[in-house]
Amino acid sequence: IAPVAPAGPGLLAAKAGLPDLAALRAVTAEDHYLRLHLADGRRPLVLFRFGDALAELAALDGCQVHRGAWVAAGAVTGARREGRRWRLSLADGTEVPVSDSHLAAVRARGWLPVRLS
Repeated sequence: IAPVAPAGPGLLAAKAGLPDLAALRAVTAEDHYLRLHLADGRRPLVLFRFGDALAELAALDGCQVHRGAWVAAGAVTGARREGRRWRLSLADGTEVPVSDSHLAAVRARGWLPVRLS
């Protein structure tokens, strides 16, 4: 039986020079690049496709909240309404928009205030 190589960091973590994605709080797309929002305040910019990043992020506790934004569950500190749209507030002060197409998933996570009937 051949020895199994230890799993290394994913491609996204490797491109960002990170040992893994545990410190990741959010990912936002900027053209063909991704802005990684890290727990220590760093925000490296990495050339990477958002769709490919989503595949790697699936193992983490978080969800896609916009066509170009993913947020870690532990990073969300609140939400506010801006007209008809919602914005999530993150621990570092960043605000991330929530699109209508991802509103149900964000609401299911309990990140939005409960509607009163």
